[in-house]
Amino acid sequence: MELRMKKLVIKLLIATVLIGAIALAAVILVPPQTINVPFWGGGNVRIKPISLLRSLWGAPSKILYEANGLKGEVDLWQDFANRPVLVEQVPGTNIFLCLYDCDTGLQLLRVDPNRKFKPGRGKNADMSSAVVCASPWEVADANIRDWQQFSEYLKSTPASVLLSQIVCPFPFGLSRRLSGTVSQVEAQKKFMIENRADHWPVTTTLRYPITAANQ
Repeated sequence: MELRMKKLVIKLLIATVLIGAIALAAVILVPPQTINVPFWGGGNVRIKPISLLRSLWGAPSKILYEANGLKGEVDLWQDFANRPVLVEQVPGTNIFLCLYDCDTGLQLLRVDPNRKFKPGRGKNADMSSAVVCASPWEVADANIRDWQQFSEYLKSTPASVLLSQIVCPFPFGLSRRLSGTVSQVEAQKKFMIENRADHWPVTTTLRYPITAANQ
């Protein structure tokens, strides 16, 4: 009887270890959920983040755009400290804003499919020059008007909708931080208004040079 119990305990331990290993492998290897954000008037933007394993050394995550007869892909750098979080359309246009989480705080990028990519446009002090790996269109740091619009979008959109659109760093939606993101956007917007700044002040270097796609 005692021997049988020991065998049962060993089997349970082995099963637990195997289940834990499979779960850990899934979290590390499986990419997080692709986010789909529909556009008014048709079309959408999709964010395809990379897996935690690829985040160890970093790789581009993809933003796939298809609206108003235009189709393209913008690649943004992603690792443990840097990743795209949320996108939103500028009302009445095919321009969209992308909230990006980086080690210096949140940054807001403005992607304009009406303007073609221009090599050398980015400056070393621009966040867009630091995180955009490839783009067929202009990507620039958002101005204060964009920040105000994005803040209003966060405050006016139901939390259930935002939770379905915010990028989760883990697969299966294990962790979605929303309240902290909303409050941080509001705080940075307020700081810019109080200091009469047109852009969010960041200090960075040209780590991931922007390049033209499909040239």
